[in-house]
This record gives sequence, structure tokens and C-alpha cells, in this order.
Amino acid sequence: MTKNPLLIISLAACLLISGCSKDVPQRTITYADEVLPGDTLVKGKSNAYMKLFVLNEGQMGQENATLDFFKFSSGSYVRNAYSAMNPYSNGLGDVANNIRFYYDYAFIPVTNSNLVEVISCYDETHITKFEIPGPRDVTFDETRAYVTSYDGARYGDDKLGAVYRINLNSNPVKIDTIHVGFQPEGISINGQELYVANSGGYHTGYDDRLDIINTYYFKKKTSIKIAPNLKDVYANDENVWVTSFGDYSKVHSGIYCYSLVYGHVLDRTDELAQVRFLCSCADDTNIYVLGTEQEWEYDPSVKKTYKLYSIGRREGDVRDYDLDLSGLTAPYAICFNPSNGDFYVSDAGDYFTEGKIYCYDLDSGKLQWKTYTGVCPGSLALFGAIY
Repeated sequence: MTKNPLLIISLAACLLISGCSKDVPQRTITYADEVLPGDTLVKGKSNAYMKLFVLNEGQMGQENATLDFFKFSSGSYVRNAYSAMNPYSNGLGDVANNIRFYYDYAFIPVTNSNLVEVISCYDETHITKFEIPGPRDVTFDETRAYVTSYDGARYGDDKLGAVYRINLNSNPVKIDTIHVGFQPEGISINGQELYVANSGGYHTGYDDRLDIINTYYFKKKTSIKIAPNLKDVYANDENVWVTSFGDYSKVHSGIYCYSLVYGHVLDRTDELAQVRFLCSCADDTNIYVLGTEQEWEYDPSVKKTYKLYSIGRREGDVRDYDLDLSGLTAPYAICFNPSNGDFYVSDAGDYFTEGKIYCYDLDSGKLQWKTYTGVCPGSLALFGAIY
């Protein structure tokens, strides 16, 4: 990907404002967030990233989404950084669903506020925003952002979701849409193909389809039946891995593989079929899935215990880890740091008050540190690889 530093700067005004010039100087990196107070958790551990961002969804209808970060150089955890760096804003909004990086910018879909917020990764200051109805997730190619959207759907109706394509190199900004399945969630890109995981969370009986979209023509190629209530999707040249919450009744949660080589969903091994799904993350080699150890994970009468698994993206080999996760109430997001072997798990607790984040050493299984977050810490993301 060839970096054009003016792509986002040409959007310095909000969506649909025209007349701006692309001859704007490159934005100065200020590091102004150095002054923000934080709690020192750990120091001196080797690391190749600048920050771990913790995006707190907030409680639906309360507009209390917040953004925290852990700064590796100081070992300091800073809470509510977005509001501190944007004091004249009204905060991030209502239910911040995800955080994804496009060069030095973070795109944050805020579902109930119907916008995608764009901020600087260096100092959390507002850059611009895009008005998208019910955005959920986002991915990128060289010059465009692709956003999954509930597109105005409500519980019980039959309104399809959509993918919104934002051309970041046009002036004024150009946005196209294409319909996909019901309530699309995760989205992944590989070459000229987009893979969209449809959940059907508002639709009777859920949705079970993975939609494949050609980015050149921006048209849907096909839909593949996977499992009900899909969530995350990870694609490379060989396989597309998709997680599913199941139907909370007869179909377990889990993870599935659609083979691009063979053109169908692969039969799952006994080990893979035992993996339950609550949240996931991935690196170039593995997908990490945290789930319950119970056979029927949705039985409210059974106290939950949790297990972390890794699945090889190429061969589908399964490994489990010996982490003490007994203190978790409601695991909500995970993230693996390949540069130092740390593994981060967020806990939403009661979903109404502040959550927590835990840092484990993946090899030893030992807890490194833990601290409080905002409400419903639902997305963790490493920024600023320094190699």
C-alpha cells in the first residue's frame, strides 16, 4: 500500500463539505496527549507498539462511549482520552462498536449515533466524521473505507443491511452502497474481494450467510451459508475464517472455515467443533478465540468458566492455553501482542458500570496487570508498530 498523506487531510471538513484543496500541508503530530494523567501499571517490558487502544462501547442510549489507551513507553493507562483531547465535543456518542486503523488515523463506527468518527492515533483529536446509518465495522483498501451498516433496521423487520464504500481520495467525498444480508457485522478484505459476516441480530431466525463482494465492480458475487448469527471474519489468500454466536438454543457458537482453494465450507475437526465463541482476534498466523468450557454455553443456571484457543489460519490446528480466567464475569474483547507475548482480555462486568482489562503473559499464563476501563470495553487494538 503506497501512503498518500493527503488522503485524510483532504477530508478535513466533515462529510459533503466541498471546495477544500488537496494542497494542504501534512498534519503535524503534536503528541499533546502526553499531558493526560494516567495510572502507571508496568514499566520496562519490551514492546514494538506505541499504544493499546481500549474502546468502551458505553450503555445503549446513554451516549457514554469512551476511548482509553495504554502507552507502552511509560506503562501508563489513560482513561477517557477522546473527551480530554476534544473538550468542546459531546464525547464519542452512543455505542462505539469498533476501532480500525488507516495509517495514522483511527476509524470508530458509533452505531446509535449513526456516524464513523475519525481521529488521530497520536493524540486522539477529532479529524472528521462520516454519517453512516448504524455502522458496525470497517476495513480498507488503498483509497477506500468499507463500512458494514445495519442501514436503519429495527427488531423484527426485514430490512437488509448494507456496505458503504467511502472514497477517501475524492473531493468532495464520494459514498456508494450495496445491500448485503441482515445486520452485517464483521468485514474483511483480501485482494479485490470483501467478505461480510451477516448476523441477522434483528431478524427472526438470524442470518447465516457470508457475502462476497467484488471491490472493482462493487457488486455481490455470491453468498455462502455458514452458521447462524455470524460475527467476525478473517480472510487471506487460502481461507476465510468466520465466527458465529449460534442461535442461543440448538446451535452452538463456534468458528468455521470457508476454503477459497476448494470453494466450500470445510468439515470441522473434533477439536475445532469443541471451540466456543465469545470474542476473537487474529494475527498473520493464528486466530485467537475465547469461549466458555460448558457444553451448553447459554444455560443461565451454570456458572461459566472460560478457555482461550488459537487456531492456525492455514491448517486449522487447535491449541488451548492455561490462563487463569476465573476472575472474569463477562469477557468482551481480546487482543494478542506478538512483539512481547502479552494477551489482553476485557471484562464488561455488569454491562452498566465500569469494566476491567487484564494483561496476561501468554506463555506462562501469569497475570501481568489489570485495571478499570469505561463501560463495556468492547474493542482492543494495537497501534504504531515500531520495527
